[in-house]
Amino acid sequence: MDLLINSREVITLVLFLGFSLLFGVLFKILLKVIRNLSKKTKTNLDDQIVDILNKNLWYLILILGAFVSVSLMYGNISILGKTIYDWTLLLLFLGGGVVTIKVIEILLGYYIKHIAPKTETTIDDEILPLAKKLTIYVLYAILILVLLSQLGINISPLLASLGIGSLALGLALQDTLSNFFSGIYIIADKPIRIGDYIKLQGKDVEGYVDIINWRTTRIRALGNKTVIIPNKDLANSIIINYDDPEKKVGHLIKFGVAYGTKIDKVYKVIDKVLSQLIKEGLILNEENAKPWYRIDELGDFSLNFKVGFTVPHYTKRFAAQKRFLELLYEELNKAKIDIPFPTQTIFLRGKLK
Repeated sequence: MDLLINSREVITLVLFLGFSLLFGVLFKILLKVIRNLSKKTKTNLDDQIVDILNKNLWYLILILGAFVSVSLMYGNISILGKTIYDWTLLLLFLGGGVVTIKVIEILLGYYIKHIAPKTETTIDDEILPLAKKLTIYVLYAILILVLLSQLGINISPLLASLGIGSLALGLALQDTLSNFFSGIYIIADKPIRIGDYIKLQGKDVEGYVDIINWRTTRIRALGNKTVIIPNKDLANSIIINYDDPEKKVGHLIKFGVAYGTKIDKVYKVIDKVLSQLIKEGLILNEENAKPWYRIDELGDFSLNFKVGFTVPHYTKRFAAQKRFLELLYEELNKAKIDIPFPTQTIFLRGKLK
Protein backbone atom coordinates (compact mmCIF):
# COMPACT_ATOMS: atom_id res chain seq x y z
CA MET A 1 0.00 0.00 0.00
CA ASP A 2 2.79 2.42 0.96
CA LEU A 3 4.60 1.47 -2.21
CA LEU A 4 1.48 2.28 -4.25
CA ILE A 5 1.14 5.68 -2.60
CA ASN A 6 4.79 6.47 -3.14
CA SER A 7 4.62 5.40 -6.79
CA ARG A 8 1.55 7.64 -7.33
CA GLU A 9 3.42 10.62 -5.89
CA VAL A 10 6.41 9.89 -8.10
CA ILE A 11 4.20 9.61 -11.17
CA THR A 12 2.45 12.88 -10.20
CA LEU A 13 5.82 14.60 -9.92
CA VAL A 14 6.96 13.20 -13.29
CA LEU A 15 3.69 14.31 -14.91
CA PHE A 16 4.06 17.74 -13.33
CA LEU A 17 7.57 18.15 -14.73
CA GLY A 18 6.53 16.81 -18.12
CA PHE A 19 3.45 18.96 -18.52
CA SER A 20 5.29 22.02 -17.17
CA LEU A 21 7.99 21.48 -19.80
CA LEU A 22 5.34 21.00 -22.51
CA PHE A 23 3.42 24.12 -21.52
CA GLY A 24 6.68 26.05 -21.24
CA VAL A 25 7.68 25.15 -24.81
CA LEU A 26 4.22 25.93 -26.20
CA PHE A 27 3.97 29.30 -24.43
CA LYS A 28 7.52 30.23 -25.43
CA ILE A 29 6.70 29.55 -29.07
CA LEU A 30 3.50 31.59 -28.77
CA LEU A 31 5.34 34.49 -27.10
CA LYS A 32 8.03 34.38 -29.78
CA VAL A 33 5.37 34.78 -32.47
CA ILE A 34 3.77 37.65 -30.54
CA ARG A 35 7.16 39.30 -30.01
CA ASN A 36 7.98 39.12 -33.73
CA LEU A 37 4.66 40.79 -34.49
CA SER A 38 5.28 43.49 -31.86
CA LYS A 39 8.65 44.36 -33.40
CA LYS A 40 6.86 45.44 -36.56
CA THR A 41 4.94 48.19 -34.76
CA LYS A 42 6.30 51.73 -34.33
CA THR A 43 5.75 51.87 -30.58
CA ASN A 44 7.56 49.87 -27.90
CA LEU A 45 4.42 49.66 -25.75
CA ASP A 46 3.53 46.17 -26.96
CA ASP A 47 7.16 45.08 -26.40
CA GLN A 48 6.91 46.11 -22.76
CA ILE A 49 3.64 44.19 -22.35
CA VAL A 50 5.22 41.08 -23.90
CA ASP A 51 8.14 41.43 -21.48
CA ILE A 52 5.70 41.47 -18.54
CA LEU A 53 4.00 38.32 -19.86
CA ASN A 54 7.36 36.65 -20.37
CA LYS A 55 8.54 37.41 -16.83
CA ASN A 56 5.35 35.99 -15.29
CA LEU A 57 5.06 33.01 -17.65
CA TRP A 58 6.65 30.60 -15.17
CA TYR A 59 3.73 31.18 -12.78
CA LEU A 60 1.14 30.12 -15.38
CA ILE A 61 3.25 27.13 -16.44
CA LEU A 62 3.57 25.82 -12.87
CA ILE A 63 -0.14 26.28 -12.11
CA LEU A 64 -1.28 24.48 -15.27
CA GLY A 65 1.32 21.75 -14.83
CA ALA A 66 0.22 21.14 -11.25
CA PHE A 67 -3.47 21.19 -12.19
CA VAL A 68 -3.17 18.66 -15.04
CA SER A 69 -0.88 16.25 -13.16
CA VAL A 70 -2.88 16.27 -9.92
CA SER A 71 -6.21 15.98 -11.79
CA LEU A 72 -5.01 12.95 -13.76
CA MET A 73 -3.73 11.12 -10.69
CA TYR A 74 -6.19 12.17 -7.98
CA GLY A 75 -9.20 13.65 -9.77
CA ASN A 76 -10.99 16.73 -8.47
CA ILE A 77 -9.80 16.27 -4.90
CA SER A 78 -10.59 18.70 -2.11
CA ILE A 79 -7.79 20.63 -0.39
CA LEU A 80 -8.62 22.82 2.62
CA GLY A 81 -12.30 22.80 1.72
CA LYS A 82 -11.82 23.68 -1.97
CA THR A 83 -11.43 21.46 -5.01
CA ILE A 84 -8.35 21.45 -7.18
CA TYR A 85 -10.38 23.23 -9.86
CA ASP A 86 -11.29 26.01 -7.43
CA TRP A 87 -7.68 26.43 -6.31
CA THR A 88 -6.49 26.54 -9.91
CA LEU A 89 -9.01 29.23 -10.85
CA LEU A 90 -8.14 31.21 -7.73
CA LEU A 91 -4.40 31.08 -8.42
CA LEU A 92 -4.96 31.96 -12.09
CA PHE A 93 -7.11 34.89 -10.99
CA LEU A 94 -4.32 36.04 -8.65
CA GLY A 95 -1.65 35.80 -11.37
CA GLY A 96 -3.90 37.38 -13.97
CA GLY A 97 -4.78 40.21 -11.59
CA VAL A 98 -1.13 40.98 -10.86
CA VAL A 99 -0.22 40.91 -14.57
CA THR A 100 -3.22 43.11 -15.42
CA ILE A 101 -2.18 45.69 -12.82
CA LYS A 102 1.37 45.69 -14.18
CA VAL A 103 0.03 46.20 -17.72
CA ILE A 104 -2.13 49.10 -16.49
CA GLU A 105 0.98 50.57 -14.86
CA ILE A 106 2.83 50.32 -18.19
CA LEU A 107 -0.07 51.95 -20.06
CA LEU A 108 -0.23 54.83 -17.57
CA GLY A 109 3.54 55.24 -17.73
CA TYR A 110 3.41 55.32 -21.52
CA TYR A 111 0.69 57.97 -21.48
CA ILE A 112 2.64 60.10 -18.98
CA LYS A 113 5.87 59.87 -20.99
CA HIS A 114 4.66 60.04 -24.59
CA ILE A 115 1.11 61.42 -24.80
CA ALA A 116 0.67 63.83 -21.87
CA PRO A 117 3.53 66.15 -23.03
CA LYS A 118 1.72 66.61 -26.37
CA THR A 119 -1.55 67.83 -24.86
CA GLU A 120 -2.33 71.54 -24.60
CA THR A 121 -2.56 71.50 -20.81
CA THR A 122 0.32 70.58 -18.50
CA ILE A 123 -1.89 69.46 -15.61
CA ASP A 124 -1.85 65.83 -16.75
CA ASP A 125 1.96 65.96 -17.08
CA GLU A 126 2.31 66.83 -13.41
CA ILE A 127 -0.67 65.24 -11.66
CA LEU A 128 -0.70 61.88 -13.47
CA PRO A 129 2.46 60.52 -11.75
CA LEU A 130 0.65 60.99 -8.41
CA ALA A 131 -2.57 59.50 -9.79
CA LYS A 132 -0.62 56.56 -11.22
CA LYS A 133 0.80 55.55 -7.83
CA LEU A 134 -2.58 55.94 -6.13
CA THR A 135 -4.34 53.89 -8.84
CA ILE A 136 -1.87 51.00 -8.54
CA TYR A 137 -2.25 50.90 -4.73
CA VAL A 138 -6.06 50.89 -5.01
CA LEU A 139 -6.03 48.10 -7.62
CA TYR A 140 -3.81 45.90 -5.45
CA ALA A 141 -6.11 46.54 -2.46
CA ILE A 142 -9.17 45.55 -4.53
CA LEU A 143 -7.39 42.40 -5.76
CA ILE A 144 -6.58 41.33 -2.19
CA LEU A 145 -10.18 41.93 -1.03
CA VAL A 146 -11.61 39.92 -3.95
CA LEU A 147 -9.23 37.03 -3.23
CA LEU A 148 -10.20 37.01 0.44
CA SER A 149 -13.86 36.96 -0.58
CA GLN A 150 -13.25 34.03 -2.94
CA LEU A 151 -11.54 32.15 -0.11
CA GLY A 152 -14.78 32.39 1.85
CA ILE A 153 -13.57 35.05 4.25
CA ASN A 154 -16.25 37.58 5.18
CA ILE A 155 -14.72 40.91 4.25
CA SER A 156 -17.56 43.05 5.66
CA PRO A 157 -15.95 43.29 9.14
CA LEU A 158 -12.65 43.97 7.37
CA LEU A 159 -14.19 46.81 5.36
CA ALA A 160 -15.71 48.24 8.54
CA SER A 161 -12.35 47.91 10.27
CA LEU A 162 -10.71 49.58 7.30
CA GLY A 163 -13.16 52.48 7.64
CA ILE A 164 -12.31 52.96 11.32
CA GLY A 165 -8.67 52.29 10.59
CA SER A 166 -8.71 54.81 7.76
CA LEU A 167 -10.08 57.45 10.15
CA ALA A 168 -7.37 56.69 12.72
CA LEU A 169 -4.75 56.53 9.98
CA GLY A 170 -6.00 59.82 8.55
CA LEU A 171 -5.58 61.49 11.93
CA ALA A 172 -2.14 59.96 12.37
CA LEU A 173 -1.11 60.95 8.85
CA GLN A 174 -2.72 64.37 8.95
CA ASP A 175 0.49 66.18 7.99
CA THR A 176 1.26 63.65 5.26
CA LEU A 177 -2.23 63.98 3.76
CA SER A 178 -2.01 67.75 4.06
CA ASN A 179 1.26 67.66 2.11
CA PHE A 180 -0.33 65.35 -0.49
CA PHE A 181 -3.33 67.61 -1.16
CA SER A 182 -1.08 70.67 -1.08
CA GLY A 183 1.00 68.99 -3.78
CA ILE A 184 -2.13 68.51 -5.89
CA TYR A 185 -3.02 72.17 -5.33
CA ILE A 186 0.45 73.30 -6.40
CA ILE A 187 0.28 71.19 -9.55
CA ALA A 188 -3.28 72.30 -10.44
CA ASP A 189 -3.02 76.00 -9.52
CA LYS A 190 0.55 76.28 -10.90
CA PRO A 191 2.01 79.04 -8.71
CA ILE A 192 5.29 77.37 -9.61
CA ARG A 193 6.46 74.98 -12.32
CA ILE A 194 9.44 72.70 -12.64
CA GLY A 195 12.40 74.83 -13.78
CA ASP A 196 11.10 78.09 -12.26
CA TYR A 197 13.44 80.18 -10.14
CA ILE A 198 11.62 81.05 -6.91
CA LYS A 199 12.22 82.64 -3.53
CA LEU A 200 10.19 82.11 -0.36
CA GLN A 201 9.56 85.42 1.38
CA GLY A 202 10.71 85.44 4.99
CA LYS A 203 12.82 82.32 4.49
CA ASP A 204 16.38 81.94 3.34
CA VAL A 205 15.34 79.69 0.47
CA GLU A 206 15.68 80.41 -3.23
CA GLY A 207 16.58 78.39 -6.29
CA TYR A 208 15.23 76.36 -9.19
CA VAL A 209 12.20 74.09 -8.71
CA ASP A 210 13.62 70.64 -9.42
CA ILE A 211 10.88 68.14 -8.53
CA ILE A 212 7.31 68.45 -7.22
CA ASN A 213 6.54 65.17 -5.45
CA TRP A 214 3.33 64.05 -3.72
CA ARG A 215 4.71 65.07 -0.31
CA THR A 216 7.61 67.46 -0.83
CA THR A 217 9.07 69.87 -3.37
CA ARG A 218 12.80 69.91 -4.10
CA ILE A 219 14.51 73.22 -4.82
CA ARG A 220 18.01 73.27 -6.31
CA ALA A 221 19.65 76.26 -4.64
CA LEU A 222 22.73 78.11 -5.84
CA GLY A 223 25.89 76.27 -4.91
CA ASN A 224 24.35 72.98 -6.11
CA LYS A 225 22.42 72.39 -2.87
CA THR A 226 19.02 70.72 -2.64
CA VAL A 227 16.40 72.18 -0.29
CA ILE A 228 13.44 69.88 0.46
CA ILE A 229 10.27 71.71 1.51
CA PRO A 230 7.01 70.04 2.64
CA ASN A 231 4.24 70.95 0.20
CA LYS A 232 2.06 72.23 3.05
CA ASP A 233 4.70 74.81 4.02
CA LEU A 234 5.23 75.77 0.39
CA ALA A 235 1.49 76.24 -0.24
CA ASN A 236 1.22 78.51 2.84
CA SER A 237 4.26 80.61 1.92
CA ILE A 238 4.47 83.84 -0.05
CA ILE A 239 6.29 82.75 -3.22
CA ILE A 240 8.23 85.12 -5.44
CA ASN A 241 8.42 83.51 -8.86
CA TYR A 242 11.09 85.18 -10.99
CA ASP A 243 10.06 83.22 -14.10
CA ASP A 244 6.41 84.26 -14.08
CA PRO A 245 5.03 85.97 -16.13
CA GLU A 246 8.40 86.18 -17.92
CA LYS A 247 12.03 85.47 -17.16
CA LYS A 248 13.51 88.95 -17.59
CA VAL A 249 13.55 91.11 -14.43
CA GLY A 250 14.57 94.64 -13.53
CA HIS A 251 17.51 95.51 -11.29
CA LEU A 252 18.31 98.72 -9.42
CA ILE A 253 21.68 100.23 -8.40
CA LYS A 254 22.30 103.36 -6.31
CA PHE A 255 25.49 105.42 -6.08
CA GLY A 256 26.57 108.91 -5.05
CA VAL A 257 29.04 111.57 -6.28
CA ALA A 258 30.51 114.62 -4.61
CA TYR A 259 28.61 117.91 -4.41
CA GLY A 260 29.75 120.34 -7.07
CA THR A 261 29.76 117.68 -9.80
CA LYS A 262 27.84 118.59 -12.95
CA ILE A 263 24.84 116.31 -13.34
CA ASP A 264 25.16 116.13 -17.14
CA LYS A 265 28.71 114.89 -16.69
CA VAL A 266 27.47 112.04 -14.50
CA TYR A 267 24.76 111.23 -17.04
CA LYS A 268 27.38 110.87 -19.79
CA VAL A 269 29.33 108.41 -17.63
CA ILE A 270 26.20 106.36 -16.97
CA ASP A 271 25.33 106.35 -20.69
CA LYS A 272 28.76 105.05 -21.56
CA VAL A 273 28.64 102.29 -18.93
CA LEU A 274 25.14 101.14 -19.92
CA SER A 275 26.08 101.08 -23.61
CA GLN A 276 29.00 98.79 -22.80
CA LEU A 277 26.77 96.44 -20.79
CA ILE A 278 24.28 96.29 -23.66
CA LYS A 279 27.14 95.54 -26.07
CA GLU A 280 28.34 92.70 -23.82
CA GLY A 281 24.82 91.25 -23.64
CA LEU A 282 24.56 91.58 -19.87
CA ILE A 283 21.47 93.80 -19.95
CA LEU A 284 18.53 94.19 -22.35
CA ASN A 285 17.65 97.13 -24.54
CA GLU A 286 14.23 96.10 -25.84
CA GLU A 287 10.78 97.65 -25.88
CA ASN A 288 9.60 97.97 -22.25
CA ALA A 289 13.05 96.84 -21.11
CA LYS A 290 15.27 99.85 -21.74
CA PRO A 291 17.73 101.04 -19.07
CA TRP A 292 17.02 104.29 -17.25
CA TYR A 293 18.70 106.61 -14.73
CA ARG A 294 17.99 109.77 -12.74
CA ILE A 295 19.25 111.87 -9.88
CA ASP A 296 17.35 110.57 -6.88
CA GLU A 297 18.08 112.83 -3.91
CA LEU A 298 20.37 115.42 -2.39
CA GLY A 299 21.98 113.34 0.31
CA ASP A 300 23.79 114.39 3.45
CA PHE A 301 27.17 114.35 1.76
CA SER A 302 26.56 113.33 -1.88
CA LEU A 303 24.37 113.67 -4.96
CA ASN A 304 22.60 110.31 -5.14
CA PHE A 305 21.65 108.62 -8.43
CA LYS A 306 19.54 105.61 -9.33
CA VAL A 307 20.17 103.37 -12.34
CA GLY A 308 17.71 100.70 -13.47
CA PHE A 309 18.17 98.05 -16.13
CA THR A 310 16.68 94.69 -17.14
CA VAL A 311 18.60 91.41 -17.13
CA PRO A 312 17.60 88.27 -19.12
CA HIS A 313 17.05 86.31 -15.90
CA TYR A 314 17.04 86.99 -12.17
CA THR A 315 20.24 84.99 -11.66
CA LYS A 316 22.08 87.18 -14.22
CA ARG A 317 21.78 90.26 -12.02
CA PHE A 318 24.95 89.44 -10.08
CA ALA A 319 27.16 89.46 -13.17
CA ALA A 320 25.48 92.62 -14.52
CA GLN A 321 25.85 94.49 -11.22
CA LYS A 322 29.51 93.46 -10.86
CA ARG A 323 30.36 94.63 -14.37
CA PHE A 324 28.37 97.87 -13.97
CA LEU A 325 30.19 98.84 -10.78
CA GLU A 326 33.58 97.98 -12.27
CA LEU A 327 32.98 100.15 -15.36
CA LEU A 328 31.33 102.93 -13.33
CA TYR A 329 34.33 103.21 -11.00
CA GLU A 330 36.75 103.35 -13.95
CA GLU A 331 34.71 105.96 -15.85
CA LEU A 332 34.19 108.18 -12.79
CA ASN A 333 37.94 108.18 -12.21
CA LYS A 334 38.59 109.04 -15.87
CA ALA A 335 36.08 111.91 -15.68
CA LYS A 336 37.68 113.04 -12.37
CA ILE A 337 34.36 112.75 -10.54
CA ASP A 338 34.80 112.13 -6.84
CA ILE A 339 32.92 109.48 -4.88
CA PRO A 340 32.67 111.16 -1.47
CA PHE A 341 33.31 109.62 1.91
CA PRO A 342 30.75 110.23 4.67
CA THR A 343 31.63 113.49 6.42
CA GLN A 344 30.53 115.18 9.63
CA THR A 345 30.98 118.74 10.87
CA ILE A 346 31.52 119.03 14.66
CA PHE A 347 30.95 122.33 16.51
CA LEU A 348 32.57 122.75 19.90
CA ARG A 349 31.18 125.17 22.49
CA GLY A 350 32.85 126.46 25.56
CA LYS A 351 36.43 127.20 26.44
CA LEU A 352 39.18 124.70 25.98
CA LYS A 353 41.39 124.25 29.02
